[in-house]
Amino acid sequence: MYQKQKPILNDLHQRLYSILPEYAPISTWEGGKEGSYKAVDADGNVFLVDFSYSDGVLRQEKRFFCDYAGLLSSSTLKTEPKRVSAEENWTITLLGSLV
Repeated sequence: MYQKQKPILNDLHQRLYSILPEYAPISTWEGGKEGSYKAVDADGNVFLVDFSYSDGVLRQEKRFFCDYAGLLSSSTLKTEPKRVSAEENWTITLLGSLV
């Protein structure tokens, strides 16, 4: 059975930092302060987390922003293409016609 490979945590954090520049990462939240922060889970889902006071009680609301595919498409990090080593058996195919 095929198991989906989890994204690398360091890559997720780098991608999170490159999107939604108006929001600080949740790791910078100082307990007790109101504000909105961006967060990512281990599956690559991005959330906005709002902290606010209501009746003297600190409340937290988590709002879904995008999934891993959305994070990949909206982040500025580009994945490096797979490099072919000289030891691998590879061929070059030319497409189109020569004039």
